[in-house]
Amino acid sequence: MSVAALSILLFNEGISFSETAKSVSEVVIEKAPQELYIITEHKVSDLNYDKEISFHEEDYNVYFIDDNKGLYIGAGLNINASDDKSMKINVRKRSSGRSRTDATRKAESLLYNYRVTGDTIFLDEYFTFPEGTKWSFDDVRVTIDIPEGTKVYFDKTSEQMLLRQHYYNEEWTWIWDGEDKDMVRSGSQDNQWVMTEEGIRRISDTTERTK
Repeated sequence: MSVAALSILLFNEGISFSETAKSVSEVVIEKAPQELYIITEHKVSDLNYDKEISFHEEDYNVYFIDDNKGLYIGAGLNINASDDKSMKINVRKRSSGRSRTDATRKAESLLYNYRVTGDTIFLDEYFTFPEGTKWSFDDVRVTIDIPEGTKVYFDKTSEQMLLRQHYYNEEWTWIWDGEDKDMVRSGSQDNQWVMTEEGIRRISDTTERTK
């Protein structure tokens, strides 16, 4: 079904490409906060979309609003350990085109928003395209590098973005329990994560291993 849906998408968008290119931007905060909050600002659930195509093995989800009123794609989230005391926010956009120049231009034009306010990063769950631009196997991935020991708090959506990305990279064995994981600044360790020498882990999991 996914292949059939992709074929329809390719036909409707009239795609022609042979090259792939990416655009990368990075923000560096010299002194990372000891506690970091990652909040989703614009969510897929707010789109009221009509159709969805999901490629689960690639963690790639496309959302349609009928009558060509909108096409949106889920963004990915990775969190890695930094090699110093800084925090880095890297946004990689990738597109395809008829030439490398065309693919680079398309990648740079993808519309994805995030912002940093103090100890909080506000991320969008999805990206979209400028008016008149057609889909061309586009992709946006956000990577946040933080020092070991940094505690991280998520809202439900940003935590799901993280879980999906690491699960499909086979870093974790993940079974979603269906529970909401709303961001909590203090309280249950189930809502708190920490960067360890093994990567980012839920605090309750690291506590169990040290018992």
